[in-house]
Amino acid sequence: MQIMTDFSVAIVGDAFVDIIAAGLDRLPTFGKDAFANAVSIHTGSSAGNTALNLAALRAATSYFTSVGSDEFGAMFVRTMTEAGIDCSGVQKCSNSTAVCIVLSS
Repeated sequence: MQIMTDFSVAIVGDAFVDIIAAGLDRLPTFGKDAFANAVSIHTGSSAGNTALNLAALRAATSYFTSVGSDEFGAMFVRTMTEAGIDCSGVQKCSNSTAVCIVLSS
């Protein structure tokens, strides 16, 4: 079986950042705090994860999406660019970059 190693992919889709709070002793309830052992920030979204995985497989990958003109948007584009993804199709908008907050025990 021959493996194809030279191909190009255009990703069109969402872009958001995951904020992961891990090691919670319980889920927070309204008006109460819950403490996490660790908090991390990562690029997320189905399209973003797909782009990163395709780039890791050495596919020439271009990404078309929009991000906010904020630090999360800058982090998202920086991470993609450092992975070798062409982000010339990423548009900055006046809204905030979308964020997903993940709570994990």
